[in-house]
Amino acid sequence: MKTKLTLLLIAFVCLTSCSSSQKYFQPCASYKDFVSHLDAGYVYEKGLQNPLEKLALQNNDCTIVSFDEKGNDFLALPGHRPKKGRYMVFYEYLKYFLKEEDNQIYKIGIAIRVIAKIQTNSNGIDLSSMSALGEAYKKSKLTGAYTISVVGIESQEISNLIPVFPLRINEDSQKIIEENIAKIKNLIYDEATTITPNKISKRSSSL
Repeated sequence: MKTKLTLLLIAFVCLTSCSSSQKYFQPCASYKDFVSHLDAGYVYEKGLQNPLEKLALQNNDCTIVSFDEKGNDFLALPGHRPKKGRYMVFYEYLKYFLKEEDNQIYKIGIAIRVIAKIQTNSNGIDLSSMSALGEAYKKSKLTGAYTISVVGIESQEISNLIPVFPLRINEDSQKIIEENIAKIKNLIYDEATTITPNKISKRSSSL
């Protein structure tokens, strides 16, 4: 039985480390959309002269999803050491501003996403860190692959930095991803890059 899960994004973490936050943001699409490289939301504003000036906030998020034997999916909170099984982990760099609409607070901006699809062979592996995944791979504790996608960021040079096919998790792929993310973050400010703020995630304003 397949279920549709609306992921909870947890703020104020780094790409190689995840931690919990008091207030949770839900992405504007399911993780299945992320894997399909679809935008997490819809375009919020077009034609802004200096859109980056509005994106004053930035942080890195991590979301962990586990799957049971029947394929049902569940949110796994960062910090816990999971049992062996199947997981998807989302590491995201976000640059955004907050806007309240219809009793919802939205993160509106751009994102760089690294998605890891993982099969662990041991209990207690730290999935919140890409470095930890690399170490676990060396010890034959997991197998899997990375993909990279972006939301609201467009240029030919950035497109060239996004691998066409998933990269198997190992020491080499981790280095490639870290280098490409650093390059993409620099290219965000390039004149040839088009920035289009999207609704990335939301939470109830009552939280």
